[in-house]
Amino acid sequence: MKTNYVDKGVPVIIGEFGANDRVGVLSGSNYDRHRKGRLEYYQSFNFVKGGSTTALRSVPAKNHAANIGLRRDGVRLLANGAIKLFDMNGNLVRRGKSEVSLQGLHQGVYVAKSDGKWLKVNLR
Repeated sequence: MKTNYVDKGVPVIIGEFGANDRVGVLSGSNYDRHRKGRLEYYQSFNFVKGGSTTALRSVPAKNHAANIGLRRDGVRLLANGAIKLFDMNGNLVRRGKSEVSLQGLHQGVYVAKSDGKWLKVNLR
């Protein structure tokens, strides 16, 4: 992958990381601790830069991005607070108070950030 993609400047996301909600599996204080830990996990998302490589832990769709306050609605990103949209090189592409339009952007993968939460945005 390094030779075929990274060395040619193509961003690579390796794997899928998630902290799934264990509703129905845990109960009581165990479930409360799980929910708190899950929230802390998603709040810890950030870019990790090493030389010319940028790595990003991706949030899979099955983890209900809408439940953590940042979501995509067609050609818009919506959140409870300010939104910043980055390309895969970490460059700020757009920003908005609680909404960002995706219209006019080139095809590719972007990352949205709002209130410490991240959302992978794939434009085709």
